[in-house]
Amino acid sequence: MTVPSAASILVAVRKAALERTFQAKIRRAQERLHRAQNPQIIRMHRGEIQNLGIRMARAVGELEAHKQVSVSYEPVAYGLVQLRSAETQ
Repeated sequence: MTVPSAASILVAVRKAALERTFQAKIRRAQERLHRAQNPQIIRMHRGEIQNLGIRMARAVGELEAHKQVSVSYEPVAYGLVQLRSAETQ
């Protein structure tokens, strides 16, 4: 059994919140679509719903990408540090 990392848990929580937010926006736009009579307004709401779905997918994808981040290290400089007391100068 593997234990999820803190990053994975944080991503999962943010993803759930993001999906809830976008689903609520999509639901409201669908309600407006069902009430609309004008063909131009209907087209506008359909576009809004489609755009919200695309934005949600993109945002979720970005969050998922953060889950794949790995940490590594490599030296970027080498040197020698000499410490001298004030008495020796």
